[in-house]
Amino acid sequence: MRKIVKMVSAAMLALAIAALAPANLYADEIVINVTINGEAVQFADQGPVVVDGRTLVPVRGVFEHLGFDVDWYQPLQMATLTSEHHMITIAVGSDVFTTDNIIFELEVPAQIINDRTMLPIRQVLESVGFALDWDQATRTVIITGQLPVGADLGLSYDLPSDIADDITRVLTALHPGTARADVESALLVASQRVIQAYGGGYSYRYDLLAEAGYEFAASHDDVDIQGLQEGRVRIIVFVDYNARDEIVWYAVYYSDLNGVIYEFRYWHGIRHSQWS
Repeated sequence: MRKIVKMVSAAMLALAIAALAPANLYADEIVINVTINGEAVQFADQGPVVVDGRTLVPVRGVFEHLGFDVDWYQPLQMATLTSEHHMITIAVGSDVFTTDNIIFELEVPAQIINDRTMLPIRQVLESVGFALDWDQATRTVIITGQLPVGADLGLSYDLPSDIADDITRVLTALHPGTARADVESALLVASQRVIQAYGGGYSYRYDLLAEAGYEFAASHDDVDIQGLQEGRVRIIVFVDYNARDEIVWYAVYYSDLNGVIYEFRYWHGIRHSQWS
């Protein structure tokens, strides 16, 4: 159900070993712009580049602009990016990086280009909840922050009128880094642990607006498609929490009155898909 790759106790060792691999320095010579919440990012010398179809950006130019502290460990060619809620570790040449001790795979590794450490922007930023878009006309990477509580959800369709308020309440309560106690207070439900997903973190499932007597095995981490379509449960929420009991991943499912199931998932930003 989720594309989180396995957590291993030797994560830092894996990054360190991968850091010894040579970096690919063949980048497309094109001008790439970056904006953060509408503000253009200025790069002193080395700007963003495209490598194998993926945009890499100077680590300090973008991540310090976003409020991350950037530390560099030269012996392992490893960058550590730290904010109030997240810590990212990424090594030059590695095909993985870690966010909050969870390992993610990379399609293009971090590289040294013109003496600057360049990171793959989309995968790293999406791991901490930022949404990215691309404007082909201006060749601009558009970065927007996480949805604040009560924000316009920007949905491209109408929510079912009978549960619109409930869906909005759920979506505005879920943000990477939010504590489990705050999530459960907003959802007005008691917790329901599904499985131990990784390290010290856990996956939880919340069944909302369920009819009396509704049961779906607590150990089951799949979506109850039939239950949603039959209206026995109206909203199902899955949340992964890290060892600090903070959100790192979530997905929300509901069915409209025609039996079409909708999904909202925080993984690669906030996105929407539809099942029939």
